[in-house]
Amino acid sequence: MAFEQPPLLGNVRLGSVVRLEPMTSSHAEALLASISSPEVWEWKPVARPVTIQAMTQAVTAWLGPSNRMPLVVVRRSDGRVVGSTQIYDIDVVESRAEIGWTWLARDCWGQGLNEDMKIVVLRICFEVLELARVAFRVDNLNERSQRALTRQGFTFEGTLRSHQFRLDGTRRDSLYLSVLKAEWPDTRARLEVLRDSRSGTSD
Repeated sequence: MAFEQPPLLGNVRLGSVVRLEPMTSSHAEALLASISSPEVWEWKPVARPVTIQAMTQAVTAWLGPSNRMPLVVVRRSDGRVVGSTQIYDIDVVESRAEIGWTWLARDCWGQGLNEDMKIVVLRICFEVLELARVAFRVDNLNERSQRALTRQGFTFEGTLRSHQFRLDGTRRDSLYLSVLKAEWPDTRARLEVLRDSRSGTSD
C-alpha cells in the first residue's frame, strides 16, 4: 500500500519557535548554509554536501521515495531555515515510521528548537498520519543524540549489533528508542517543559 503525503499540514506544522515546511529543491541553498559547521553533519552516513550542486542532489534523493517526508525547519522569529528532519520508512499498514536525518544549525543548539521541532514532527506522525509507533535510530557512538533523546523522554528498546556501515567504513551498532501513540501526551508535555526552559517561551 503506497503512502500518500497529506497535501496540507495546516497549523499542525507550527510550533512555538519553529515551523516545519515540506522540503523542495528551492530549499537547497538555505539547507547548505545550515550545515556550514561540520559537527552539525556528524554521524550522517553520507559525506556532508559542501556545494549547492551536492545539496541539490541530496534534496532530490530525499524527495524520491514515496514513503519519506523530508521537512525543513524554519525559525519563526526571523524566517531563517535552520535545519531539517525527516519522517521515513512510513508504513501505513503497520502504522509506524522512523524519524531521522535531523540537524540544526550550530548556533541554534540548546535554545529549545530541537524540542519544539520534535513536538511538531510527532504531531504530524500521531495527529495527521495517525501512526501507532515512531522510532529513532542512533549510532552507538553518538552520545550527544543518545543523551538528548533520553532526556526528551523516549524509551530505549535495544541495540541492533553491527547494523550498518558508517561513512568511514566501520560497522556501527544502532540503538533504537521509540514513542507510542498512547505515550504521546506525556511525551509532548515533557518536551514542552524542556522547550520552554531552554527558549524562554511558553504557550
